[in-house]
Amino acid sequence: MKDKTATQAYADELGVKYHHNAKDATIRKQISAHLEANPTRIDLPPGILQKHADYVPLTEAEYLEKYPKETSKRMECNRLIRCRIQNLNPAKKEWPGEIISVGSAKLGTWKKYVPFNDGEPYHLPKIIFDELKDKKCTVFHTEKDERGNNVRKGRLVNEFALEVLKPLTKEELSDLGRQQALQAGQQ
Repeated sequence: MKDKTATQAYADELGVKYHHNAKDATIRKQISAHLEANPTRIDLPPGILQKHADYVPLTEAEYLEKYPKETSKRMECNRLIRCRIQNLNPAKKEWPGEIISVGSAKLGTWKKYVPFNDGEPYHLPKIIFDELKDKKCTVFHTEKDERGNNVRKGRLVNEFALEVLKPLTKEELSDLGRQQALQAGQQ
């Protein structure tokens, strides 16, 4: 059913008329006939599956020109931030790291393993950095109530302490590249 839905969306974008009960193959034949009758190149918005063999996708430069807003948002979300990450969640104090997944329908999904508590700087995409900055966890503590009884109460605290560091210079990047190449050769 998913293929038929995509084919119908493609036909709708092209302006091809089809019966609502038409099979996927029938709609594809109508699309092929339409494209043979109208040989101009057709650019569809991103996200719609292109099932026709004659479709020519946009080059990167054409995509940047046609969809500048979406591209600039994705580029901003993908910008790397150098930081140190410390886990403040007592329930996860033994964890060496965690897989963080962030995304939206328009921008896509980013997944990354984020190590914490090792003291080493790490580069994170901005969208994942922002998610870690906003994450909260509940920490319980004991208080005395008005009668003098011990009562456990929870409060929300930041789950991660993030220290933003200056980006690496070109010399530091080349040194890091050499170190990683040496390590890869030793393994």
